[in-house]
Amino acid sequence: MSSVNSSSLTPSSRVSATPSSTTLHGQQELSKNARIYPTVPLTSSRYDRKESVSIPLLRPIFPKGRHKGKGKTLNEIVYASKPLPDGWVRYVHLDGKPYFRHEGRRIVTEANIADLEQKARVDMIYAHLHKQVEILGNIELGDNYELYVDLDHHHDDKFAYYFVDHSTQDLFWLNDINLEDYDLVDDGEPIDMNYDVWIMRNYYRHLEHFPCHNTLPPDAALFLHGALSYTCTGKH
Repeated sequence: MSSVNSSSLTPSSRVSATPSSTTLHGQQELSKNARIYPTVPLTSSRYDRKESVSIPLLRPIFPKGRHKGKGKTLNEIVYASKPLPDGWVRYVHLDGKPYFRHEGRRIVTEANIADLEQKARVDMIYAHLHKQVEILGNIELGDNYELYVDLDHHHDDKFAYYFVDHSTQDLFWLNDINLEDYDLVDDGEPIDMNYDVWIMRNYYRHLEHFPCHNTLPPDAALFLHGALSYTCTGKH
């Protein structure tokens, strides 16, 4: 079993062979084989996931006329009985998917924090990653970072993460990663791509996924102008 062993983020320091992972040591709540893998916003599977919830039986006949103010929304019906733990806020994306954020811990996740089992898993990943930051000693999180945590809904012992620095529009991890080992590059994307451009694309995808609590960077309009020009010229 391997653990986080480097903070170098440059492509020239990629590790090859078997994909490395972070093994969670000393966490009794998790399997001894539990592993944390790096991920990026560009390869997110958020739209592939279908989350089922228990909805109370509703009347089959919808009343005529205007309905605003006549009853609770579906969100209120589903989540009213599941209050959030202290510090957590639920946001609803424009696409209808909820996500959760803890401002004090600077965590953002699509795990359902109202579910105490999922919250416990997120807490363990947060504690472990910050312990690794202390052990490494050479990674400065700064004042504008955000930690994304993803739970594997098919495997209780698998997790994914990345850090975002909003002040530098950067993504980073706690170990060297080989992008090809983890399928972090879109199909057909050249592996010798410009590293800074790839990071920036992922940063703006992160803002796309979690827009409700974030503000756009000062140069966002300039970046959008360039992206639109690139798209409209057919260079894609």
